[in-house]
Amino acid sequence: MKGDPKEVVGRFWDAVNERDLSRLLELCDEQIELDSALGSTHHGHDGVKSWWQDLFEVAGRYEGTIEDSLALDDLILALVRVDATGQTSGMEGARHVLQVFNVRQGKVNRLAVHLDPADALEDAARQLR
Repeated sequence: MKGDPKEVVGRFWDAVNERDLSRLLELCDEQIELDSALGSTHHGHDGVKSWWQDLFEVAGRYEGTIEDSLALDDLILALVRVDATGQTSGMEGARHVLQVFNVRQGKVNRLAVHLDPADALEDAARQLR
């Protein structure tokens, strides 16, 4: 699967928003590394499945909107507004996160989610070296 890295990231979020795990996995490299904002790291498709299960166990609704992004070759730095509703509590919330995506050969092979903008910029700088 080929594609412009920004388009791949957009399709990644489309799959999350539509709760389409199969389509999400098609967009992920088999060796993907996914670092969540909560400090856990997930590896490979099994790791993505585990992240997915954990996410939707807690959030009845979880949607992301890419508000801005910057492409640097195969690295995408995306500002994403995440809107969620608690599965049990029904509480709604929103927050912005910065996500560092690495896209190679049309697939996401790394995603790191950051709550702190400085951490995201440091991560992006490390990836570009």
